[in-house]
Amino acid sequence: MNHYRGIKVVNAVPMTCNDGSPNMKMMTALNRLADRLEQTGDTLIEAYKGTSHKHKARCSKGHDILIKPNDYVSKKAGCQQCFLLKLHGHEKMIKEFNKIVKRHKLTQHEPFDFRKGVLRGLKEMYLFTCPYGQEHWLSPYKQVTAVFFQCWCGKCRSMGERRF
Repeated sequence: MNHYRGIKVVNAVPMTCNDGSPNMKMMTALNRLADRLEQTGDTLIEAYKGTSHKHKARCSKGHDILIKPNDYVSKKAGCQQCFLLKLHGHEKMIKEFNKIVKRHKLTQHEPFDFRKGVLRGLKEMYLFTCPYGQEHWLSPYKQVTAVFFQCWCGKCRSMGERRF
């Protein structure tokens, strides 16, 4: 069985037992994960063997994300791109998000908490554009933990509008 509930099952997940009966444990796990994602408007695209493996999902706005099933129940888990857009108020501040992430492949899609784990002290930079068209490379750790996006371009400083 390569598909289950519209989910592409990859990496040789055993959907049937040796005696030919359906693997109810795996189906129950996929059902729970798919149901949790549907509650947030997200859809599960691919499933991998085991709960510690990342699953490919698509958020309600169409961004691709990689999730760990156990992490998705936390309130901070979800689509990082959506979180940054919501945090900073408007979409003009992020340009071509998929091309901006450097070196660290996981930062773009993983459920995240910048204060813990592999993302702690992250040095990756993202390109933001302020309302005056000035481009800035910013550290996501500093910007996400800060309350406001701060722009340091000459126009924003002279207009007194550094915070957005």
